[in-house]
Amino acid sequence: IPVTILSRCQRFDLKRVELDTLAGHLGNIVRKEQAQAEEEALRLIAISAEGSVRDALSLLDQAIARGAVDAASVRQMIGSADNTV
Repeated sequence: IPVTILSRCQRFDLKRVELDTLAGHLGNIVRKEQAQAEEEALRLIAISAEGSVRDALSLLDQAIARGAVDAASVRQMIGSADNTV
């Protein structure tokens, strides 16, 4: 690609958000929305989102719409098995 074209392009170097940061962000959103959610459920959502904030927000929205945001319901929603089995 010619330099003249590259100089007119925007470049975004995006990276994944760390698990603890993403789970904390989800916890802040839950508090602002005055909803209830277990910390483990938020962590499961963050793990499932694999560092993507947009995916995590989408999963959180689905979990809140389903009702109780607890670990069991989030596992069922994302199709994950309990690792204690």
